[in-house]
Amino acid sequence: MFKPGQRIVLKLSGEFLQGTQTHGLCWDTLDRLCHMVVALPQYQWVVVVGGGNFFRGKQGAKYCGQGVADTMGMMATHFNGLALCARLQALGTCVSIMTARTVDGVGEPFQVMNADRLLHAGGIVVCTGGLGHGAMTTDTTAVVRACELDASCVIKGTSINGVYSHDPKTCPDAVFYRTISWDQAIIQRLGVVDMTALVLAKSYEKPIIVFSLNHEEGIKGVLEQSIPYSIIQHSIGA
Repeated sequence: MFKPGQRIVLKLSGEFLQGTQTHGLCWDTLDRLCHMVVALPQYQWVVVVGGGNFFRGKQGAKYCGQGVADTMGMMATHFNGLALCARLQALGTCVSIMTARTVDGVGEPFQVMNADRLLHAGGIVVCTGGLGHGAMTTDTTAVVRACELDASCVIKGTSINGVYSHDPKTCPDAVFYRTISWDQAIIQRLGVVDMTALVLAKSYEKPIIVFSLNHEEGIKGVLEQSIPYSIIQHSIGA
């Protein structure tokens, strides 16, 4: 399924980056993630970071309005992006932050041709700021970047090992889906991937793979298909 040279979008949730903490950034977790990516230079990496470990737009909407809350959520992604970029650079990797919401001192504005050039040269692109406006999650951002940069798929690293019929943390009888179609995920309203992201992925035929970054094999385990994960694609068994 995966071949060297493929371009892959890694959607990195803020929930994973907080590790076992209740909020904020776990540096040990970040370091482990960076070593995973650096160990796989045969692939072209686009990393889209969330910011939920610092702030979620839904949390503040009733206090400051959805627009302001969404802006705060986008700003939170910059914290994770800066930390990720700094650690990747320290490990000897060429990496650039490209943001949809420009902030002085945080990378450069996202531009398809510049990102494509860096990826072809063996660098890593870290995307922050979501899509630059509210009402869109970083799940949707990941699918948009996969479309723009012609990536083969989106792999979403979370704290659970795939897609379930219900939240496995609260429902022990939840059914695990090894493969599920975009339509089924949309109809069943499975919350592991944002609805808008699913509709867009279906339109552009971008598979979405959901896996646990807490597994010791991590990203390598997904690429070598040696750990549990779920794939959302055009049809079951395809």
